[in-house]
Amino acid sequence: MLRTRLDSREIPQALVALPGPPNFRCSHPRLPAPRVIRYASLISPLALLLIAALALTSCRKSQPGLTPQQLEGQHLYNDRCAHCHELNDLALQKAPPNLHGLFNLANLPSGAPATDLNVERVITSGKGIMPPFQGQFDQEQMAALLAYLHAGIR
Repeated sequence: MLRTRLDSREIPQALVALPGPPNFRCSHPRLPAPRVIRYASLISPLALLLIAALALTSCRKSQPGLTPQQLEGQHLYNDRCAHCHELNDLALQKAPPNLHGLFNLANLPSGAPATDLNVERVITSGKGIMPPFQGQFDQEQMAALLAYLHAGIR
């Protein structure tokens, strides 16, 4: 039988002074010792707000700060490159390589050394299934895109 009321003799004095909802003790004969169930309402609302804020901020990707040039390159990458190199939304049978961390490697996927000149050459001339982007980027935009790729972040 579940008891909903407790006799005041069953509540230890330390628990009587606690604020908030009543504390309940389980007096089942097979349990080794009575346990006190405490509610989350004993935690102040300010502490809950702080915990929620910390949880939300830890969910975001922490990225190092990008320079204005790298931010422009990120915009160009997301606008012109990511749909193939990340999403493969053209459903290509051979997915294009992911370009993040490209300059951390010694060689490009084609085997050429990972240099600005070689990456720019592949972008403007195309390679394999990648179409050429000749005239799609001016020199400032190309420098921004390369600066973003050098950052190596997602």
